[in-house]
Amino acid sequence: MSAPVGLSFPEPTVRASEARGEVLVVDGFGNAITNVPGDFLRDHWGAYARIDGERVPVARTYDDVAADERLLTVGSHGNVELAVNRGRGDEAFGVEAGSAIRLALP
Repeated sequence: MSAPVGLSFPEPTVRASEARGEVLVVDGFGNAITNVPGDFLRDHWGAYARIDGERVPVARTYDDVAADERLLTVGSHGNVELAVNRGRGDEAFGVEAGSAIRLALP
């Protein structure tokens, strides 16, 4: 048996009010999990961010927004997720694994 090989993920570019990264994986629920660290959003709960120019709420939980509404949240692994309450974030945002994203805060 050979030695285990570590996984490496692309590094995002994160500044105070802007992050550029990419979708690492889409889970079975359609949540698009990015490489942007969740700390980027943590002081902005209830505010709005822009993803590729479109205004999207920053939510702690899915129920913080209406059904079928898009949101940005922090997933259980600590990274920013593009999601939809009771829907598929990948379809709503038009992304897949490897898609580049740009997030901007007010």
